[in-house]
Amino acid sequence: MLIAGATAFLSYGCIVMLAMVVFQMAAAELGASPYTWTAVLAVVLTGLALGSFVGGLIADHLHARRTLSVLFAMSSAACVLTVVLNNGLKVETQNLASLLWGLPWPAHVLLHVTLLLLAPATLLAATGPVAAKMASGDGATAGRTMGMLFAWGACGSIAGVVVAGFYLIPGYGNAATIWAISIVTLSLAFLSWVSCWVLYVWGMVFGVLLFLAVSSAPWASQSGTSACLRSAYDPSLLYRNQTVFGLVSVEQNS
Repeated sequence: MLIAGATAFLSYGCIVMLAMVVFQMAAAELGASPYTWTAVLAVVLTGLALGSFVGGLIADHLHARRTLSVLFAMSSAACVLTVVLNNGLKVETQNLASLLWGLPWPAHVLLHVTLLLLAPATLLAATGPVAAKMASGDGATAGRTMGMLFAWGACGSIAGVVVAGFYLIPGYGNAATIWAISIVTLSLAFLSWVSCWVLYVWGMVFGVLLFLAVSSAPWASQSGTSACLRSAYDPSLLYRNQTVFGLVSVEQNS
């Protein structure tokens, strides 16, 4: 029960943190309008529904601990993909970005948020039914078990809101928060299935990607920018900072 509760706590905490970060990312490019908030809420709830459905299907047929490991590893990869897509969608000359800008504004915002958030939210939500399968005992205690898991998930969501909103996002920014979530999910994957060699391969790839995203070495910066692991240099940008009040950006108009 302790492992299942910790899984629910961390999974739902990461989902809420991702939703907050994606809102900040989308608001920086599309504005903090009701469209943006509506899109984030709609997509994260869709991810919870899809993940719970898929997780319920696979929980009865696969080994629980190994399934959790795979889901957490895929969640880690999906978080990295969120960073890549967010940076790629900033370049309006990209095919996907130009397609989005040709859509009606509400559809543009919804599809933009869907690309960033749906995959990691769905994968993390799928861990819930698998954790419930691990904790399930006899029928007499099924109600108490499910109630405890929901409580752990709710507590994780609260903790995620507080940590992301008061500490990670204002202190370290959106990209660093996403990478932190990815590190947590990858660590959980290793803890769930430590003997899986595929995880070690992904761990090495992840380490390289993280180095390209944060290193100050010129070649790493250039490679990371080419791979959309970091924002491209904008010569017209005079100042840009993520504050507690939102994104502050000063650009020079030619």
